[in-house]
Amino acid sequence: MTDHTPAPTDPGPLSKIPATPLGAVLADLPEVLAEVAAGAEEQPPAARLRTLLAEGQTVPALLLLAHALPPREAIWWACLNARAVLGETPEPKQGRALAAAEAWVYQPDEAGRRACQSSADAAGNAGLGAICALAVFFSGDTLSEPDLPKVAPPPGMVGTFVTAALHLAAVQRTPERAPERLARAVRQGIDIANGGNGRVG
Repeated sequence: MTDHTPAPTDPGPLSKIPATPLGAVLADLPEVLAEVAAGAEEQPPAARLRTLLAEGQTVPALLLLAHALPPREAIWWACLNARAVLGETPEPKQGRALAAAEAWVYQPDEAGRRACQSSADAAGNAGLGAICALAVFFSGDTLSEPDLPKVAPPPGMVGTFVTAALHLAAVQRTPERAPERLARAVRQGIDIANGGNGRVG
């Protein structure tokens, strides 16, 4: 496959995503639900995604996957796209932030989440690596320091950061190829949602 390959029209069972109605999966995210469901709140995610793909609606399909996937899988998806753009020798601060996010995917513990917070801060909380690291930090149950009362992150922040990373990766370097890259990103997301590693051709 190349970047010219369109997203598949049959996403398969999406075993990593609950098969419950989309309205339940995205219950805390009414704006996202309105954008991806369009009156189909009772459909399971796989059925709704199948419709979006058949209609060529790449961006809503990507948004659905980013918010419905478990955080670890969604963040890995963002990291794959960020790494494809930044390469193996990125600008140091972005590279450290991306490496911290990748490390958390392999070992999703609290120390790794806090390391992502620090590396994102060092990178100015902007740029592909920092966005991936922020997705990790916001995947936890509190945004406050460990010795302070918990402050829960707003719902949907992981999906928001993942979506931002995917779109930013698509437009960097050769923005005219963004539609191809977004279609490839959807193929990756579907592969991950079905238990794959997202390394599609």
